Amino acid sequence: MAKRRYGIDSAKRERYIREGRGTGTGADYKPWLTIQDVPSEGRVHRPFGWTTKRVHHLLSDIEYRHFLLLDWAEAVTDIREQFPLDLARTQTIAEEAGIAHPREPGTGDIQVMTTDFLCVVENAGGRRLFAWAIKPAAKLDDPRVVEKLEIERRYWKAQGDIEWHISTERELNADRVEALDWMYGCWDLEGIKEPRYGFIGDAKFRIASAVSSDAYRTIPLNDACTELDARSNCMEGTHLMVARHLLARRVLVSSAQTKLWQAEMGALSLREKAFHEVTAGGSEGATARHAA
Repeated sequence: MAKRRYGIDSAKRERYIREGRGTGTGADYKPWLTIQDVPSEGRVHRPFGWTTKRVHHLLSDIEYRHFLLLDWAEAVTDIREQFPLDLARTQTIAEEAGIAHPREPGTGDIQVMTTDFLCVVENAGGRRLFAWAIKPAAKLDDPRVVEKLEIERRYWKAQGDIEWHISTERELNADRVEALDWMYGCWDLEGIKEPRYGFIGDAKFRIASAVSSDAYRTIPLNDACTELDARSNCMEGTHLMVARHLLARRVLVSSAQTKLWQAEMGALSLREKAFHEVTAGGSEGATARHAA
């Protein structure tokens, strides 16, 4: 099998430009680099973004963990990963700073530098752009890594209205990341094979009823869902999957600061409006509104 060539030469760079890489917003954005373009230091990830409604290309576990937090943040309205910096500008900055500009491994061609995440944040204060460089903390001890980050810092500082930050695993809330990763794959249950027609909709009502019931208040979510599985004569894990879906959709919210599946039902609350949105438009729940 031929070995994949990762270096980007001038011809490939021009092709990326023609393909529109690094341009677009939201669902139409195309990252400069994809997981096929560079060797990964560990695992790569291609999650579907709830915010952007497209697949993202993340080159490491630490990028993925930061992405989960960005994608969950309600103020973040766009996430552009592997965002390319203008080559002429980074060359000028490198020359002025006396720093060797990065070059492509293998080809030696000048390298288009990228920022890991460029995000749009909208809140009461207006609309702003934030840029993030994501690095393992240990890499900040590498002088060459620091030099390249300095080029990136100066680049964004020159933009004037874009805040640039470095983030490492030390800035991550590990419990929150674990919870988001756990619920992430259940955001969309479309296509899930149901034990019988309308079962998933019924399960949503059973879980909602259990959350509101004093009888379940001190029972961990995982155990409550196992009990609902047994009462409904369905495969173990079915109601927990639906609970993950309701958490991912912010229908259920938790005050627990522990692993969500271990959270007591009393630590969960139901957002009525959101619940009606995910159960509207069908026969869902016809037999289960008071089943729990």
